[in-house]
Amino acid sequence: MPEAEAYDLNLIAARIRIRAPSHLAQRRALDMNEFWIFYGFGLIARVIIGFVCGLVPLIYGLAKDQKNRAVMGFSTCIIAGFFCGILLAPLVALFYVWRIYKNPKGEPEDDDEETGLTGLNLNAPSIDEKESQ
Repeated sequence: MPEAEAYDLNLIAARIRIRAPSHLAQRRALDMNEFWIFYGFGLIARVIIGFVCGLVPLIYGLAKDQKNRAVMGFSTCIIAGFFCGILLAPLVALFYVWRIYKNPKGEPEDDDEETGLTGLNLNAPSIDEKESQ
């Protein structure tokens, strides 16, 4: 019975003249400096995406004289872009554009009426004020 031979794959590959592709031979892991550079560029890119998406509700809200919603939409898009990038920032921008479009020019915005958790208008006159009138 022949003795089992140990096979060296590099030796076999050299005998039949097969070489590994060069990009596999030069592949290496990222060191920490390169990791933080790529992470920083990704972070900056996500904030820029949020900024660009936030310009849409900002411009549209200022054109419709709804400054509070315009600024809120802009800042929310930047935050959404920071956390989720292109996945969430355009959706947030569309939501705020829809909210601005839905609210016509003469109606008060949500911020103009102070409402509690129950939806009660806290600026409404009290019962005592109604009786005195």
